Amino acid sequence: MRFDPNPNSNSSLSVEKRMSIDLELYLEKAKRAELDRHYYLAGEFYMQAGYIRKELGYANLAILDFEQASLNYKKEEDWRNYLKANDEQIFLYKEQELTDSAIRTQIASLSVVKRLKDLEQEFKIQFEIGQNFQVLMDFESALKQYQTSLTLAEQLHDKSKINLSVFNLGNIYNWLNKYELAEELLLKGINTLDLGDDLKTKLYFYGSYGILLSKLRKLEDAEYWFLKVLKEVEGKEDFDNLKFNILKSKGILYFNWKRYEDAISALKEAEEFGKNIRAYSIHSLVYEFLSKSYEELGDYKSSVIYFKKHFELHQRTTQQSINVREKNIMLRYEMEDAKKDTELFRLKNIDLALAYKEIETQKEEIEQKNKNITESIEYARNIQEGILPDLRQFQIFKESFVLYRPKDIIGGDFYWLANKGSLSILAVADCTGHGVPGALMSMIGHNLLNQAVNEKELVDPGEILYFLHEGIHRIFNQNRANRRTYDGMDISLITIDRATKNLFYAGAMRPMYYVRQGELNRLDPNKNPIGGIEGEEAVFSTQVLAYLADDTFYLFSDGYADQFGGPNGRKFMMKRFKETLLEVAQYPLTRQMELLEHELNDWKGFLEQVDDILIIGIKID
Repeated sequence: MRFDPNPNSNSSLSVEKRMSIDLELYLEKAKRAELDRHYYLAGEFYMQAGYIRKELGYANLAILDFEQASLNYKKEEDWRNYLKANDEQIFLYKEQELTDSAIRTQIASLSVVKRLKDLEQEFKIQFEIGQNFQVLMDFESALKQYQTSLTLAEQLHDKSKINLSVFNLGNIYNWLNKYELAEELLLKGINTLDLGDDLKTKLYFYGSYGILLSKLRKLEDAEYWFLKVLKEVEGKEDFDNLKFNILKSKGILYFNWKRYEDAISALKEAEEFGKNIRAYSIHSLVYEFLSKSYEELGDYKSSVIYFKKHFELHQRTTQQSINVREKNIMLRYEMEDAKKDTELFRLKNIDLALAYKEIETQKEEIEQKNKNITESIEYARNIQEGILPDLRQFQIFKESFVLYRPKDIIGGDFYWLANKGSLSILAVADCTGHGVPGALMSMIGHNLLNQAVNEKELVDPGEILYFLHEGIHRIFNQNRANRRTYDGMDISLITIDRATKNLFYAGAMRPMYYVRQGELNRLDPNKNPIGGIEGEEAVFSTQVLAYLADDTFYLFSDGYADQFGGPNGRKFMMKRFKETLLEVAQYPLTRQMELLEHELNDWKGFLEQVDDILIIGIKID
């Protein structure tokens, strides 16, 4: 029961006041007991304080009370009460969706139950840690936990625990796309079921097997198992989550079967049934496939409505998610620390503060390593910025701007400029990836362009791109049969000849736009990138354009158009990008850059930048 904090309710107010007085007394007694080194009593008083705060709805403060109770029980070596206090923390952490904190507390409990040789409790904790890793989408860690729980279940000769572990292992293999292992385990579980087994266990096995068959495109078999589950749960209580999931899966099955009306029917039923079920990932999939089904039937209005619902939920779950990689570093460290704690348990008189100090030292080392990595990347940015053309080189043009925004500290987009007599050669490239991989590729591209123009004295854009293409193949051994890498770049490159007033263009996947007399025009690229091509030899064609004094030319990567944002969280898209260029083309180029940046910031809002962004605009004398 949670009390109503409405100040107009006299009965609720009096209950809360009485509980607040009790809370203060328990906390005062707990602190006095700690000072007197009566750790068991301190633990009991902190537990009572935690129960009161939990009842009043102050979950975070209740967690702190239960943590203090755990510390006092640990000093007293009262391990059963220590585990009870930890269980209260775990419950509240999960209720607050602080899954990583729940795992840390479970790991602390695990070290104790191992020493107590309590296999039942060890199974429970190992299994629940696996479930929590699954919530965090860390399937590899979940897999290890379920394998351990299966070994413990077999030692206990407990069929229900074996079934639970086998079921979850099968699902994890399914998530990891290891379908043969998933099918082997799920069939093993189904074949060992008998009349005495729990109905819920049976139906979960049937449902998961149906989902697996659906992934394997065994559509009729999958439909059989889904209908079997839905028939069994009809009219029964305590199966809402399972029914919701199966209705969703049946809808996706029909979509893949191209039975779009059946898909909509199943998914709408799932939507209606799941209104009061808090399972955001399932709701998100329901909306996603409703949107896709309506799109296939040509009902674009309904498709947009459901896509918006899907995107809003996707954003919500994305914001709630955590950086699994970083947290797993700490969790694995604490796993090791839990093992060391066995030795601490044996040495009665050791000062626990030293152990915590050691943890802090390890954390500081990790933080220092992260700082060193960041500093190295910052230094790499200085190097990358050093090889980019000095903006003063662009003074050779009548007007110009360079809008350059890497997604990370360093980026995979780069620009290159060379002036040779009456010729200017300008390139804008978008390398495979961003961050460190993209930056490394940009260094290679920069060096190859230097070789092509400054050493080989190539000036024809098509020939330069072909030289670049062959260079990437050579550096990454992409022509070898056993080297199937797709590293490379998309690029647009122009050579401006002021003597003839001609502009020569060639592109690999990247077009060039130019505005002439209020109209936006486009020169199309060849449909193959630099590097990463198998089969036919790449061709890069040079196109010639006689330029006029007021023409404005734009070279760009795809990052601006691919940015998510706006009221519905959609991509900016090339159509809107072209419209924006036309709108700003009437202004001087420095002002154009300001307007483009303003439009980008306004569109992006608080969303993360998804890719490197590079746009260059020039006017030629």
